[in-house]
Amino acid sequence: MYSAVAFDVHISEICQVWRLGIRLVSAPRFEMLADLQNNIIRLGITHLGMVPSMIEATLSGPEDLPLKYMVSGGEKISDAVSAKKNQPDTIMS
Repeated sequence: MYSAVAFDVHISEICQVWRLGIRLVSAPRFEMLADLQNNIIRLGITHLGMVPSMIEATLSGPEDLPLKYMVSGGEKISDAVSAKKNQPDTIMS
């Protein structure tokens, strides 16, 4: 049986979260993205990972959210997303 390396990394990230006793929020994509900003606030999400184009399309900026850490990768980061990451209370990598 074969699985992509990215899948293995994804499973590792989930297991690390559970091992640390952190709540993992997962939902069907259409439910989360329909109102992502309000879902992040309502669920108290503090750590988030998504591709730069998704950040640009769905989030006005970390300053409006309870985020402490936002990780992004998989594609080039635009100037608009770079400007969003310059928030003193949010680490973005």
